[in-house]
Amino acid sequence: MTTTPRLTTDQLWDAADAQRRRTADLLASLGPRDWDRPSLCSGWNRQGRRGSPRLAP
Repeated sequence: MTTTPRLTTDQLWDAADAQRRRTADLLASLGPRDWDRPSLCSGWNRQGRRGSPRLAP
């Protein structure tokens, strides 16, 4: 049987922070045309959806 290693609370927060930074970097790289494209949410463009999920520093 294989066991999955458990992460410490600090490791989990570090992973969440790293993912948030990658997401923020991706969003920062988008240009105006990218933001005007439709999102997967009917009736919304990407500009309207960028606050969800919320990215706090």
